[in-house]
Amino acid sequence: TNISESATGLPFGGEAPYIKKTAMVTRAGIKIGLMGIAEDWLDNCSQLQENEKGLLELQAEDFIEAGKKAAADLRRQGAQVVLCIAHSSCENDRKLAKAVPDID
Repeated sequence: TNISESATGLPFGGEAPYIKKTAMVTRAGIKIGLMGIAEDWLDNCSQLQENEKGLLELQAEDFIEAGKKAAADLRRQGAQVVLCIAHSSCENDRKLAKAVPDID
């Protein structure tokens, strides 16, 4: 949800329909909103390259702000449950859970 390609702004990994910032599924009649959030680890990743403008190939939006926006958007789309898969420290997972009550 919060990691994107610097040059295009597209989600990390490519374009829709295969790569999406969020997704909605229905299981047993329950609408479930899905998102993935990562803390900003990009500066520590030795495999990322800079582009011709000196920017890293990827950019990270603040994980809490991105979580708030994504969860609210999923709720507006009718999600009864919002699940977040986070790639971050336990401390930042707790911060995200506390700051974004729309995440179940």
